[in-house]
Amino acid sequence: MISTIAWLLLAAAVARSVRTRWLAPVAFAVILGFSATTEVVLWDTLLLSESLTFALTALLVAAWIVLVQDPRRRWAAAVLVLSLLWAFARDTNAEVLLVVGVLVALTAIRPAHRPLKLVLAVGCCAIFALDYGSSEAGKRWLQPLRDVVAHRIVTHNSPRAYFESHGMPAQVTLAQDEWIERQGRSTYLDYLLSHPGYALFAPFHGHQLTPASSSRSVASLLEPEILTYNDNATKRFFPLPRAAEDVLFLRGVPAVAAWIGLTLAFALVAAVLAGVTAVELVPLAILLTTYPHYLFAWHLSGLEVDRHAFGAALMLRLSLFLLAAYSLDTLLVRYPVSVGRGSAALAAWRGYDTRKKVAEGGGALVLAAALAAGIVEFPSAFRTMQSRAAVNAAQAPELRPLAGALGIDISRQFMLAADSLVPRGESFVVQTGPNIGVSTPVTIPAVPAFMQTLMLPRREVDADTADWLLCYGCDLGPWKGRLKVEFDDGTGAVIARIVR
Repeated sequence: MISTIAWLLLAAAVARSVRTRWLAPVAFAVILGFSATTEVVLWDTLLLSESLTFALTALLVAAWIVLVQDPRRRWAAAVLVLSLLWAFARDTNAEVLLVVGVLVALTAIRPAHRPLKLVLAVGCCAIFALDYGSSEAGKRWLQPLRDVVAHRIVTHNSPRAYFESHGMPAQVTLAQDEWIERQGRSTYLDYLLSHPGYALFAPFHGHQLTPASSSRSVASLLEPEILTYNDNATKRFFPLPRAAEDVLFLRGVPAVAAWIGLTLAFALVAAVLAGVTAVELVPLAILLTTYPHYLFAWHLSGLEVDRHAFGAALMLRLSLFLLAAYSLDTLLVRYPVSVGRGSAALAAWRGYDTRKKVAEGGGALVLAAALAAGIVEFPSAFRTMQSRAAVNAAQAPELRPLAGALGIDISRQFMLAADSLVPRGESFVVQTGPNIGVSTPVTIPAVPAFMQTLMLPRREVDADTADWLLCYGCDLGPWKGRLKVEFDDGTGAVIARIVR
């Protein structure tokens, strides 16, 4: 529901900002069609942050479109509130928001609305600082960094040698894990700063060995393979035809690269011939943030790179649609289509008021179709909700909080054992690895965050101070002689008291 409302509002904001009458309903329909592609809707049934993130993305873009056309404090406040929600939905978004703050600050060179621009710039940077502090407090950066070291650093000679020269143990041991927590982040940042070629261009060439990712780095960014998460394909009402999806969500690295070039060339021609309007700055700014967005997603992902980079891929395609629409609109306003000999049909179309009314009603027809689809689907959806509620009510109370984790194949026995074995006043550390069988690529990455929530009020601490080890496929070799195993399901899930 949130996603549907968000994309409808974005489509309405875009249609409202287009001045050419016949183009407005076309833009409205294209945005809604884009939001209905498989790559966008497949996240709606998954217990991941993507669906909410993309809905907030649509709302945030809509708010910026309204703000640049009507620069008032209430719209600036809406942008900042949505930015706060967007940043805390995914940490990578906060880093992109820092780039947005810098871009907004640069526009303050022009005196128009300078106080409002400065408030927006400071607000974006402050939101980044809040998210950074939250990430520090919860150590949300630690598991992604471990993945990066395991699948980007130690698998390539140059970064591995650099890390080892800065003190990283060569073998995968508990000592290496502790070094990563103490010095890994600063060493990685130093490596990226001292190797600008790798930092700026490695994501767009060569191959990668990161699990659950495309082997070609550039493919994981421009053409992310995410259909492995598409578990609700048979449950969708009125899916788009494949031909429409191929147009609305362009696939293929060469095709996407050509689309970028052609759209930028068209926008440049339109700017030279007809100038640039304020609303065109929104897709241009999105395009400018897409490159650092890709860099953040690639360098901070040691697995599932395609999924982590999909937000940038979505924003890239959305910005190209918007830039093309606004550039065409500017040209049509500046150079109305002239009616001369041989243009009788065009003259009839432009002069016939009914045609204009039909065009203006196009958006209303699309909205009516969406509402009709919702009405048709509502009884089935309501029955499904009732069925799920009945299943949930029939479950034992201790199983209800596990529903999300069970949906992505985290072991029920492991979670129940952890909750019952670890005393409320003691601490724990979660370690994961490939030594356990799972049915989805999202299972192992989700274990640490889910266990942090499940184990509250117990606290996760460093491995050298923890009372308990929650091992989900991890390597127990470094712990030899230091554990009193309390639970072992025989598949790689182990819970043990740490002996000191």
